[in-house]
Amino acid sequence: MQRRSLLVGATASLAGLAGCATDGLSDDTDSAAESPAESETDTADDSGLSDDALANLDEEDVVEFANFDPAVNEAFVGIVADPPVDEIVLTTSVADEKKQVRSPDGDELYSVPVDHQGDTLSVVVRLNESETEIYEDRWSPPTADDFDEEILDEDSSPVEDVEIIEEEMGYTAQVNFGAEIDATEIRINSTVARGAFRSDTEGLRSGTVQINGVEDEVTVATITNGDEEIVHREHLQP
Repeated sequence: MQRRSLLVGATASLAGLAGCATDGLSDDTDSAAESPAESETDTADDSGLSDDALANLDEEDVVEFANFDPAVNEAFVGIVADPPVDEIVLTTSVADEKKQVRSPDGDELYSVPVDHQGDTLSVVVRLNESETEIYEDRWSPPTADDFDEEILDEDSSPVEDVEIIEEEMGYTAQVNFGAEIDATEIRINSTVARGAFRSDTEGLRSGTVQINGVEDEVTVATITNGDEEIVHREHLQP
């Protein structure tokens, strides 16, 4: 994932007031005439950016990165340093969740829940009581089109077979090991149901993960000294 960062500096162009004094105006009159302009200048300095500037903001001016993590059903959004806005609002349309960040400092990571069957993330920014959507992305759970190529009957694989088991709450895949596992750990994952199993290999004869009832992909990896090797991948249709 490429991280992008763009710091936007806000500048205000102030025009100096030019005028000539007349005999009929006192110093107090001159001071009163200048005060409205000085007040406008102070307001511009305090706001930093105008509403027009808000309309011209790009995604890179606020959002450094965004991604979905289906393992925890959350969308994560990284914000650039010192974003030039008053407030950031993250929403997900299906889960109907909202996260409001007022006076964001930037260089922060924020999250909002997503629906496990798919959702749309929106990032809205607000400035001076105006707002605009600056980012939107749609996430869908993986399907068979996202599956990788199967890895079957590898000589290095300790997998004997994969058994599909129908249970009261759905389907599971039981991976049976018919040979000694030449690794310190084993990891099993299902792509669609996001099932996960990890264990030491000593005395291990099988491992079970939840799978999708229509189609799923089970991947088995061995782990030794932190190094992983995928030894089995199988597509399943219960």
